[in-house]
Amino acid sequence: MESTLELSDVFGALGIVVSVLFGAWGIYLALKSAKNKASLSFVYEQVIGLFDDVTSKIPNLSITYKENQIDSKVILINGYLANDGGKDISPSMIEKKLTAILPDNWKWLECKVLSKPNDLNITSNVVSENELCFDFGLFRKGESFSFQALFSIDGDINDKKTKALIDNISWNHRIADLGKVKFIDLPYAKKTLRGYILPVAISLAYMGFSFYMLLSGMFERPIINYMAPINGEYVEVKFKPELDGNAELEVIETEHIETVNLEKYFKTTKIYPKISVPKGSVYAKYILFSLMFLSSFLMLYVAFEKDIKKRSIRKLITASNKT
Repeated sequence: MESTLELSDVFGALGIVVSVLFGAWGIYLALKSAKNKASLSFVYEQVIGLFDDVTSKIPNLSITYKENQIDSKVILINGYLANDGGKDISPSMIEKKLTAILPDNWKWLECKVLSKPNDLNITSNVVSENELCFDFGLFRKGESFSFQALFSIDGDINDKKTKALIDNISWNHRIADLGKVKFIDLPYAKKTLRGYILPVAISLAYMGFSFYMLLSGMFERPIINYMAPINGEYVEVKFKPELDGNAELEVIETEHIETVNLEKYFKTTKIYPKISVPKGSVYAKYILFSLMFLSSFLMLYVAFEKDIKKRSIRKLITASNKT
């Protein structure tokens, strides 16, 4: 009788297929969306508590703002807004300007645009205590501008948690084809050696197992069929037994199927065993090899997607501000 793959092998293969297909589909949708949609990223390079990070660490140093001495509630942001999407943002797309909103009882104090492309018209304006508005003309894809902003918070902070304050800023707008503004920390904490080794090791394991499947012959396990007389001619057949002692006799190369009593059939008919390779096993081998091989690269993409994104943003900012 025919030997088939173990049930665990089948479920394992199905799991690999499903994970790879969903992963590949997700990457495809992300890339397709990036090519056709507008996208803005708020890139914060420094978040400084002027009192805690500067004045408290240097004796006899004080900082004033509008003749008032800075206290621990005043925060300075150095950041960028980058058009990292797939299309330009034109004035006709803007119904409501891009606005950075602070929580209640927090206040924007001042904002200044530091650098920008020569032909990009951009202004910043504190329109209310907790709303900072950016007004720009044609903002081309691949462009960015840098700014500094001061705001005061309600309550004390831990200087080790200064960057966490950025999470309290929300961005509001009504700009056609633009979703939420993304937050990117730049510079950012580098990955540990383990953070690089682990995904690479998993990727290599996937790749190694894909070649093992290809070369080991695990999908070409020989099975025993039989040569039996059908209409006076010996052809290759297989038997599918049932609990009542009968079996389905199926001819391999045709659709001929008949039911026989196994005990009587073996007593009255002379048959010969034949070692064969399961039908379709070669196709299964190459399909699963391809999926596993693709999975190895998918693992790398998922592991380093954020690093790739940050590297591309850094290049965008550098190139844009050179102009």
